[in-house]
Amino acid sequence: MLKVATFLLLYFFTCCTFAAPKVEANLEGYVDDVLCADCHKEQYEGFQHVGMSQSFTFATSGWLNEEKRRTLPFYHAPSKRYYNLVSEGEALVFQRYQLDEKKQKINEISVQVDYLLGSGNKATSFLFRNENDELYLLPINWYTDGAFWGMSPGYESKHHYGLSRQVKRECMFCHNAFPAEEMEVDKYWQRDTFPKALKSGIGCQRCHGPGQAHINQVYSENTNLAAIQNSVVNPAKLPASKRDSVCFQCHLLPSASMIGMRNFSRTDYSFRPGEELGSYLLHVDIVDENMAQEERFEINHHAYRLAQSKCFNESDSQLTCISCHNPHKKPSESEFIKHVDNQCLTCHQVEIAKEHHNSEVSCVSCHMPQRRTQDVINVVMTDHKIGLFSDRNKLLEPLTRKTPSLIDMSLWDKKADMDKMEKDVYKLTSILQSTPSLKYAEYLKSRLQTSNYPHERPYIILAETYLKFKNYREAKALLHFIRNKFGSNLRIEELIALSLIGLGEDKEAAEALQWLLGVDSENADLHFNFGLLKYQQGAYPAAFELFEKAYQLKQNFANAVTYMALVKEELGELKKAKHWFIRSLQIEPNNERAYKHLIPLLYQSGYKNEARRFLELATENLDDVEAIAKMAAELDDVATN
Repeated sequence: MLKVATFLLLYFFTCCTFAAPKVEANLEGYVDDVLCADCHKEQYEGFQHVGMSQSFTFATSGWLNEEKRRTLPFYHAPSKRYYNLVSEGEALVFQRYQLDEKKQKINEISVQVDYLLGSGNKATSFLFRNENDELYLLPINWYTDGAFWGMSPGYESKHHYGLSRQVKRECMFCHNAFPAEEMEVDKYWQRDTFPKALKSGIGCQRCHGPGQAHINQVYSENTNLAAIQNSVVNPAKLPASKRDSVCFQCHLLPSASMIGMRNFSRTDYSFRPGEELGSYLLHVDIVDENMAQEERFEINHHAYRLAQSKCFNESDSQLTCISCHNPHKKPSESEFIKHVDNQCLTCHQVEIAKEHHNSEVSCVSCHMPQRRTQDVINVVMTDHKIGLFSDRNKLLEPLTRKTPSLIDMSLWDKKADMDKMEKDVYKLTSILQSTPSLKYAEYLKSRLQTSNYPHERPYIILAETYLKFKNYREAKALLHFIRNKFGSNLRIEELIALSLIGLGEDKEAAEALQWLLGVDSENADLHFNFGLLKYQQGAYPAAFELFEKAYQLKQNFANAVTYMALVKEELGELKKAKHWFIRSLQIEPNNERAYKHLIPLLYQSGYKNEARRFLELATENLDDVEAIAKMAAELDDVATN
């Protein structure tokens, strides 16, 4: 109470002496988090050392210290590629290349690293930005535990995402603060773009809600302590389910292999502390044929495993994340262990604990052990399922990353307030987003028709599935139904254009794409698809211009570059065709089409050694033995003729 009284005296003195500051906020009331430090200096400064505040930072050459340089370049044997990071002035630059039989670099590419993703406590990932403001993940990670380089999760095999794995808003939702400049650009049908002035790390308002009203209340002439406190969210004072939702918004992911759908009526950045998580996001859980349900353990299973704990479920909602974790302070390891042990002893009798355990051993070392995660196999995390573990050493043994074999799935929230029909729609759309299937598409179609479903999102997912399986006529009919029933948006119009291209309705497709580019001229995919249409019509100069624009907007667009080369080959501009085929292989070394055109082209142009060099590389990179043999035979035919 003394602290509160002191605060109020200082507050009223400030109000009498200084005018209230002008608080700049976006349309949702989010302000610059640094303003929180004016009154909450200790919490703000302490938070800067917590992993959440360091979850997303700008990349500079200073990050690459001697320890990290020492083991570069990193060689990934399955893809036969070398990965490197170098400093160029203040910039951090990613390099990737292969070596030919003479140990000369080939398929070499460099990309400036724009952002570091992750706190660095366990790992750091690297992102780059394209001209059209999309973000992409680079293939390697720095793993802090053990201090070594390795592939990013999902990149372990020979054929992986390369430079094409796009970072979506739903990914950034948990890895960074909401981008204040772009809060109105987060609807499902809008492209996943990000403003250049991104925030750096999770901030105060992700847990406490928008701060503008709170600051205005502090400086209001007619304020009081209750009004000030009620103008911002204090998660600790929320009802248990809403309190836990604040943490669970990011620290709950039952399955990385199948992500649940966001509520169809919600936008990406619309969750607010004080809400039930289920009103924003409907997580799904899976059953893996090759793994017992109680053994599933992934990197973001903090809340998922805690919710399976007897301690959690029998605590009458008293045990929660903040029982052990102080979000405003990073304690020393010894302080943290002591604090957690004390939390355990609030329920478990001290005498019994001392009788059965060595007093020098912490509770968590046995009952919440460290173990290797199945989806990010180079990382070891704390298992938050409090229990008994017979062989803790086995939990740390190296793992081979395996794709789950899904045999069943369900909504994680068993108490979700919706009928069976609606649950089915959310489950089926989750399935189609992760593993497109015509069988499940028909199930979804049946549910939508039966219920006359009132939101367009599941219908659009159904149309996207039809397009993936080249069922253009069905897709077009459905998309026109959606437009008539719900109105139009850019995603619907783009999908209609794709269905028109697939059906060969060129005139209508061209008109649709021309209109779309007038609305969204920075959309690389629109330029590419329009280029494909022109290419199929034999309008090669126009096609090249469109492919080139797509490449300028998205420098990792290997397919656009391949078509630039194909156009130049059709026009007889073989030197330029060669240049662009080589460039496409620098972006994507497994590009079979580029090899099939480049190798004969090199040989016919008199670059016989270079042709052999790329043929050797094709042998290394491609799995299609017949295609490689055919290329070699064609090369021999050229040589004979």
